[in-house]
Amino acid sequence: MATGAIDTITKGYPAPGLRNTERFITAHGADGKGYFQTSDHGDHHRVMGEKQAVMNILYSTQDTPVDLNDDVDIKFAKENEPGLNIPNGSVVRMMDFGPGLESIPHGVITIDYGVVLEGEFRLTLDSGESRILRRGDVLVQRATSHKWENISGGGTECGRMLFVLLGCKDVVVGGKKIDADLGALEKEYAREEKAVGVNGGSEKALQPNGHSAVNGDSAVNGNSAPNGAGKTSGVGFEETSRAVNGNTANGNAAPNIANSLSTKTTSLWTMTSRWLPSRSADLDYWWQLTGPHMASLFSEAGYSIHESYEAMVFYYHVIVPRLGPRLPPGGTPKWKSLLTVDGTPIEYSWKWNTKDGAPDVRYTMEPIGPFAGTILDPLNQESTKELLYQLGQVMPSLDLKWFRHFADVFFSPDKEAYATQTEGQLVSTMSLAFEFLKQGLSVKAYFGPKKIGQMNGPPPMDVWAGAIKGAAPESATMDGVVRFCQTDPEGALLQPFMLAIDCVEPSRSRLKLYVQTPHTSFDSVRRIMTMGGQIQGVDRGLAELEELIRLVLDLPPDFPPGQPLPATQGYSVNHFEEDQHLVEGYMYYFDIAPGSPLPDIKFYLPTRRYGKDDRSIARGLTKWMEDRGRGRFSEGYMRVLEGLAGHRSLEERVGLQTYVSCCFQKGTLSMTTYMSPEVFDPQRAGK
Repeated sequence: MATGAIDTITKGYPAPGLRNTERFITAHGADGKGYFQTSDHGDHHRVMGEKQAVMNILYSTQDTPVDLNDDVDIKFAKENEPGLNIPNGSVVRMMDFGPGLESIPHGVITIDYGVVLEGEFRLTLDSGESRILRRGDVLVQRATSHKWENISGGGTECGRMLFVLLGCKDVVVGGKKIDADLGALEKEYAREEKAVGVNGGSEKALQPNGHSAVNGDSAVNGNSAPNGAGKTSGVGFEETSRAVNGNTANGNAAPNIANSLSTKTTSLWTMTSRWLPSRSADLDYWWQLTGPHMASLFSEAGYSIHESYEAMVFYYHVIVPRLGPRLPPGGTPKWKSLLTVDGTPIEYSWKWNTKDGAPDVRYTMEPIGPFAGTILDPLNQESTKELLYQLGQVMPSLDLKWFRHFADVFFSPDKEAYATQTEGQLVSTMSLAFEFLKQGLSVKAYFGPKKIGQMNGPPPMDVWAGAIKGAAPESATMDGVVRFCQTDPEGALLQPFMLAIDCVEPSRSRLKLYVQTPHTSFDSVRRIMTMGGQIQGVDRGLAELEELIRLVLDLPPDFPPGQPLPATQGYSVNHFEEDQHLVEGYMYYFDIAPGSPLPDIKFYLPTRRYGKDDRSIARGLTKWMEDRGRGRFSEGYMRVLEGLAGHRSLEERVGLQTYVSCCFQKGTLSMTTYMSPEVFDPQRAGK
């Protein structure tokens, strides 16, 4: 009888802790050259036993040699879910095993190649001999009876193998024909043979996926799709299952984000969650949903165990309680934040590594208080102020002089007037960013001014300049920015909309003035990044930036430098429908640092508006990095994205990657990707 953790696999393929698989299929074009025809996740998959394993059919063929003409093989693979094997053809099967799973002994008359992609397995033959196979090991299984045991992580983690099954002639030993014997597994594969083109009852069909190198080296294995009925071994998975799938306030399971996360990410998430108590329904919901995102970001960016655990505990205790109430079934958010298109009050960012360094992780969030949007807190500012005060008690370096200055200048004290004038409007006015650097935690504050009687759009440049001059009276940098915006044709189109500060002593703080422009041509970018030619020596950086834009947006090499970008068709602006200027055009900030005659300038590419889809954007980003010898963390970044996309595929549309920012730094291009968890997106929320 098979044993292992029952009900481990509740969401289909992939199993918890293992990333989704990407399959690429090639074909010939009319010119006889090769092209990629398909990028997906597999055609057929099936949860087996008592939800102890799941298989994904990556491809199958019906004859040898294979007929590739008119795509008959592709049609066959898509339309036919094979049984255990196809006598004259082939089956490529990916198997995810639950923790501690031990299969029923079985044998099939096939020759199989098996590759261990993730985890560690014990293979035992009917003679009693056994071997341990680890990641990258290969087995050639020649029709012998055998059983598998998943011993990954001491029997506490899911594992994965890839099998290629080929038919063979009858096997005769000592004059006696060897017969196939599936045991209880025969029922599983009998079901499979009847279910042509069926997805096995999982929530979403996985199309064949190959790309096995992404998950590890291949191992040659055989006909073993382990599982069958059995009872749980109870080894550690109950805690994991609770932490990943915990209950929401509605009594429904929180979205299982961990399905697409790597093993090391799941380990960080599981170990952190195991010792943290359940709190209110709202807090548990946010922690179950976004906690795995945090674990993925810190794990894949190469943070140490100490740094990662500290960041996770900070997120649990400090951030989660301020994300507001969960989304009610079929409802709308209590407070719609302007941080993201769907109103989610948190956005993640991944500052890409240099050749010798590692990425930095940051997130920006709008703290949501219990009285947000009411007459007691019409602009939702009280939670931000409270949080900064509390952080100041434990962070000696935190300084709020500039925060108090800009809060006084940009806002009025009349809450009753605000409550009247902001009714029905989007009024996010304060947010905070937390950056986890090697030298410690960095805190930034952001302001979007709203004055009584001036609620329609951001204030003009003179209001911003006056506020900045009040904090830094001798700012030659700000004088230069104002002059550029007044005298340069491109500068005159720039509309300030946000100001950011470092929450440190003012002499060490920077002021960042964020601006938008409707222009999206390369020529416009060049003009603004050089302040009309005032900033010299950045030609190489500009060329690198233009190449990045082309790759990320999948533009042709000859895209005209004076032409505006084509916007993504069918792009949904969600709750920005009445404020589309907030998602159109390009964004920049001017870094107004003490003692600098000219500002550093950062460019923001709105991938959520101009990208093709999230996978295309990510491929462009990682190619740009890899071409420059900076691709060491590219696969980790892709795993982060897969973990975020628990509710949809990356190819489906744009939205997870919201911006890519770039600035010139020490002779190279410093780059950051911004990501939205899409918590309130209809596909995630189940609307």
